[in-house]
Amino acid sequence: MHGTQGKGKTGERFLIIRLSAVGDILHTLPLAHTLRAHHPRAYIAWGVEAQHAPLLQGNPDIDEVIMVPTRQWRGQWSWKTVTAIRAFKQELRQRRFDVVLDVQGLLKSGIITYCTRAPMRIGFARKDCREPLNTLFTTHRVEATVPGTHVIYRNLALLRPLGITAPRIAFPLSIPAEAEKRIDSLLHRQGLAGVPFAVLHPGGGWPTKQWGSRRYAVLSDTIQKRWGIRTVLTWGPGEEPLVQGIAGLCRHPPWVPPLLTLPELAALLRRARLLVGGDTGPLHLAAALRVPVVGIYGPTDPVRNGPFGTEQVIIHHPLPCSNCFWRRCPVIQCLHEITVEEVVQGVQRVMSNE
Repeated sequence: MHGTQGKGKTGERFLIIRLSAVGDILHTLPLAHTLRAHHPRAYIAWGVEAQHAPLLQGNPDIDEVIMVPTRQWRGQWSWKTVTAIRAFKQELRQRRFDVVLDVQGLLKSGIITYCTRAPMRIGFARKDCREPLNTLFTTHRVEATVPGTHVIYRNLALLRPLGITAPRIAFPLSIPAEAEKRIDSLLHRQGLAGVPFAVLHPGGGWPTKQWGSRRYAVLSDTIQKRWGIRTVLTWGPGEEPLVQGIAGLCRHPPWVPPLLTLPELAALLRRARLLVGGDTGPLHLAAALRVPVVGIYGPTDPVRNGPFGTEQVIIHHPLPCSNCFWRRCPVIQCLHEITVEEVVQGVQRVMSNE
């Protein structure tokens, strides 16, 4: 087990389990903040996959970040892996957590929850779990899904068994000085230091979240021509061919930065005038940093999973099949019906709020 140890506390010991992904972790931050507000002397730890841990580093609501290498275990299955899992399980028990909050709702998170042997293990009710077998490992099961409410409030519902019903919505994000310094250096080299620019993030973990290369290229050119500001194409692992292809279609070349770490991406977004993208981690990271966003939504529900905040514009075409949450679709009509002009109008709304 790898963890970042914070200052010890004398109150109850809590463990939050939300292993991934970027947007989901960001939408769990208000739960940690609310728990800290009601239990200021408690010891609060968070179990997370290593690649997402930087989102939690320096968070004043978290005393310890525990790395849970589930992807590594799955990718390198051997007797050595079995030994590592046993050691991890033993160390979890030795932490003597009083309460575990399983925000993931999966079989793997349920098993990790159970391995703590905490007397109070809170999770979602069967109908609210992505994998219903998760309920075998919890002691308290919360019916949390209310139509028309954001997923942040669904997560906060897990605090009800603790008698906590007054939410404190906040997104404490700490950006290390070295990340700020690298972004300042990259922007300076591009002539973007201290000047407005728009970030476009065309990638997405699902094919049904990707609006299309030609549309993003036309959008990039339109933003540069109409508002006279540069565009920046950000990308994640495996997405470089996508953004380079878009850049090649543009008449006015956007800047394609190198692959950024999560703290570096946060530092870049904090300096941006706005971000345009689908329902992905960078969109929610920008919203958490109070950077205006234009969200292009297809199969996911913008009410439940939209960027949280007041300066956000959502482009969405409701259809009979909307909110299907399908990762693959033969037509993706909900996304492909969205025109460049609609998104440009969304950008106009953001730019008009200056």
